[in-house]
Amino acid sequence: MCRAGAVVLSVVVLHGAPAAAVMPTPQAARLLSFTLDQAEAAKGETVIATYQLDRPARRVTLIAMTPGGAPAGFRLPQQIRSTPSRDAGAISFTVPSEANAISPLWLMLNVDGQLRGAQRLNLACDYPWFFEPRVEGCPFAPARATPAAFQRFERGAMIWLAEMDSIYVLYDALHSANAARLERYDDVFIEGSPEPPLTAEPPSDRFAPVRGFGLVWRTREHVRDALGWALAPEQGYTACLGYAHY
Repeated sequence: MCRAGAVVLSVVVLHGAPAAAVMPTPQAARLLSFTLDQAEAAKGETVIATYQLDRPARRVTLIAMTPGGAPAGFRLPQQIRSTPSRDAGAISFTVPSEANAISPLWLMLNVDGQLRGAQRLNLACDYPWFFEPRVEGCPFAPARATPAAFQRFERGAMIWLAEMDSIYVLYDALHSANAARLERYDDVFIEGSPEPPLTAEPPSDRFAPVRGFGLVWRTREHVRDALGWALAPEQGYTACLGYAHY
């Protein structure tokens, strides 16, 4: 029974598990340095990466990435040797054969679940490119020679490749908002067939294309308008073709 002037305390007891203590998430170590012992390697060759952190880390591994920033899609066997203080170490790995298709390879450090740093590793191709500077990726077959022809126009060029049985039209500039800078046409020219008629005669210092180039140029108004007249007759040569996945 409560009496006047008494202080009444009401205690409410809630049954259940005690609330978990909120612990701060430790911040991942920052990368102070990250280097590779070589800039280019061949498949099967061993590469050593060294790193230095600003604090100890529980686990550090290498992650292989494509030039576009996506995971490389293959396992990167590696041996990890860290210092007793766990704030520095070296990681050695063997370049897998699958890596050649995506040269160059970008390597990043996974430091306790956080990606740190990036190093580029160029990969020696089984079939080297036949020009410099080389492009990204590696050919999947040796370069092949093929008969070809070239003709320069006022605003572009045309190329014929016998191996591809194709004619390529290269424009110096876009001729319409939805147009491409490169177009490909099947080479359907038959030797001995008459040339399609011209809509106008070329100026004295210009040329109208003939044969396969002429068939594409004379029968497609947008090609003719975009390229203009040829600056010289077509020239034959031997082209080299390289094949790569992109």
